[in-house]
Amino acid sequence: MPGASVLADTILANNPGHLFAYIVRGEVAARLNDTAKLRQSRADFIKHYDAEMKADRKEYEEHKPVLASFLAEARKS
Repeated sequence: MPGASVLADTILANNPGHLFAYIVRGEVAARLNDTAKLRQSRADFIKHYDAEMKADRKEYEEHKPVLASFLAEARKS
């Protein structure tokens, strides 16, 4: 889990607002049963979702199902 957390931090350092960072943070939080961090990762994802999707990143197109799934879970919570 520490490596995944570092990955999320690195993604955000290089690309502030990148949705994959919040997904990684959310997965780490879920596996550690850290509901506060999971809730925060979902809120951050939603906060950045619209702007990031307008950025038209290739990786977002390639991983649409992952983004859609995380968005649906984030909106439920």
